[in-house]
Amino acid sequence: AAPYALDLRVEVGMRSRVLRLSSPTHAAAIDGAAQLDGATHAALSVSGLALDRDLVLFVAAEDPHAPRVCVERDTETGSVALMVSLVPSFELDDQRREFC
Repeated sequence: AAPYALDLRVEVGMRSRVLRLSSPTHAAAIDGAAQLDGATHAALSVSGLALDRDLVLFVAAEDPHAPRVCVERDTETGSVALMVSLVPSFELDDQRREFC
């Protein structure tokens, strides 16, 4: 056992619905998801956490491969940052294979 304990709360906000929030490495109390303004928020709380191993969190979203665009504007300079997330989806024609 570690000589210290850490209380940790992680909040997740996404555009698609959060289906599951879990930690396979640490016991966790998971707060229910709440729909707010088209984005879903969920929270995970871990009490008495010892970082003697990696903390792994899994977030399962309703539609993780949907294209997304995030835009941020700096109000002082007026500069704009844009992030686009695309997951390619395609099928290849079957190819003949020879195994020796």
